[in-house]
Amino acid sequence: MSGHGLDLLLHVTLTSIFMPSLETPDTCRRLITALHYQRPLITKEMEVLLEQSNNFVTKSIPNKGVVAQYDNSDSIEFREAFQPFTAFREIASGPGDKISGSMPARACDGNRALIAADVDPYDPNACHGVRTWNFAHGHATKTTQDYRDAYESDVICIENYAQHGPDRVKAMFRALRRSFSRHGVDNYEAYLRYLVIKHGEANASVVGSANHFSVSTNGWEAPPEHLMSIPYLERYRQYMIGVEKSTVKNELGVLTVEMPRRDWFAAVAEDILRTNGPQVSLTAMQYEDPRAPFYGREYHQYKNIKCIFNEEPEKGYFKANGVSGGKTLWTFVPVYPQKNVAATELPGASDGAGVAATRNEDYWKDYIVCDGVRYQMVSLAYVLNPAAFELYNISPTMGPEGVKPIGTNFEVNLVTGPYITCNEKNNKFKLLSEKKFRFKVLEPQLAGAIVYIPEPQGIAYVRDACSDTSADTTTDEPSTYRPLSEPIASACETATCVDCFGNVANPSDGSCVTNADGTFEMEPCPVAEVVYNGGTHNLVLKVWRAGNLTDAATVDYAVAAVTAVAGTHFTDPANATLSWAAGEGGYKEITVPILAAHATDDVTFTVTISNATGGASIGDCSVTTVTILGED
Repeated sequence: MSGHGLDLLLHVTLTSIFMPSLETPDTCRRLITALHYQRPLITKEMEVLLEQSNNFVTKSIPNKGVVAQYDNSDSIEFREAFQPFTAFREIASGPGDKISGSMPARACDGNRALIAADVDPYDPNACHGVRTWNFAHGHATKTTQDYRDAYESDVICIENYAQHGPDRVKAMFRALRRSFSRHGVDNYEAYLRYLVIKHGEANASVVGSANHFSVSTNGWEAPPEHLMSIPYLERYRQYMIGVEKSTVKNELGVLTVEMPRRDWFAAVAEDILRTNGPQVSLTAMQYEDPRAPFYGREYHQYKNIKCIFNEEPEKGYFKANGVSGGKTLWTFVPVYPQKNVAATELPGASDGAGVAATRNEDYWKDYIVCDGVRYQMVSLAYVLNPAAFELYNISPTMGPEGVKPIGTNFEVNLVTGPYITCNEKNNKFKLLSEKKFRFKVLEPQLAGAIVYIPEPQGIAYVRDACSDTSADTTTDEPSTYRPLSEPIASACETATCVDCFGNVANPSDGSCVTNADGTFEMEPCPVAEVVYNGGTHNLVLKVWRAGNLTDAATVDYAVAAVTAVAGTHFTDPANATLSWAAGEGGYKEITVPILAAHATDDVTFTVTISNATGGASIGDCSVTTVTILGED
């Protein structure tokens, strides 16, 4: 039933109750009766919301219908392994030499004792030479797990609304119904996304160098450091093709991801520029088959990668959460497109009360400040093959005779009367909902989420194919991106070289010409901030080599205390020289361990590069002042 139908029925029912007289003795009884008519309508609305949802994760996991709670569909697959070979043993053909030993016999007192004597040794292999065979094998369990979420509204006293008239009562119940339904569906879909990350074995983070790639289970190995790119997605696609039982992949090796069109088209444009590839249509397509899971949603395909657009993806930031095994533990903190504020803060609600939803501006920023600490905002791009997981709705359990069991699968019950303590007059009620579902893990290696830094939101920029694409952490703007208003110098974008960073292009044929001078630059520069988090973690600075790469080159670096104390707040790294081979460009890393010393106030130290060799010089960014932010 549509929302209009629900509103109409609610209006008619409640108006008929309250309009004649609000003082009649049976007002509460009649209203309770009307509420019971609303119960199946609320249930239906929750089911419709779920059916109409076009959430990528929800629609990608097949729903296999209803299953009884006691019907366990776990399965186990044993995988053969080979036992080690062993040599056969020789059985002795005759008696051996006598040896000193003992034999059990009756002693002088008539009791059993061991008597020392020479004995004939027996061959232990003759009767008892058993070789232990260990069943070596592997196995994979296709497990299921049941989940339950039951929630209820506050106890609502009907008489609190009697004096306000039918319009107030109608509006209150409309808001209650919509909020109750939306919460159930949103919470269910959010938990499905959590299960994909927890069980998926292909979670990846766009971190480190261009050649770095790894996947992990139950989260990510580190926060991302880079934007999304087509080469990275292609590397991920090749990995997914190569995983075990990859024959279940869909669309003949096409990788399907979900992200905003801004991030997708920026990655496509960059790939075209860097590879001097053919121009492709950047027009989005639309799923037009009503039977398709993503009916009505837009997508675009480039090479063997398809992107389904989602303009409000899951976003958040990474927060350090202790250290284990010498590695920093990270917690992903989600940030949502909406937030709650006092109703009086919204236009036209100066006489309002309570809280109301409004746009969360932090969600759209490149950085977010929480508790005085500045964090990089990141986005999640889900990858989910339909063969990875399955969902089942769980049928209601049995209840006592004459009592309807608690509903499942978003069935809403209206609790009144003796079910609410001290409600003898039957003038109180509450809503009670329960959702049970079964989650089955089949091929977790085919699912995960890629975490990456989204395209800058503040100003419209395009990537410069002739420069590095990393962001300047000292500002909210990436220093190596050009504003769209600036003309594109097509020389280097059309160059045939793979990497134009630090080089220029020959205008005649577009080939790369090496700059006469080589340089070393440090990033971030001139300042960097790290957070005191109560545990040891690493600060990583990058030193870029650009320009003339003909000869091998080195550069020294040094860490010096200012207000921070070496050995207390940080560890001075032992290696003080970075080296590049002839023809090697790009960056090397300086790692400075940040120690777990308590710091109330901010403390600082510096990192300096110097003594460049190989014909290179030190660029403008040679000294970075690092601030360890204190607890305050």
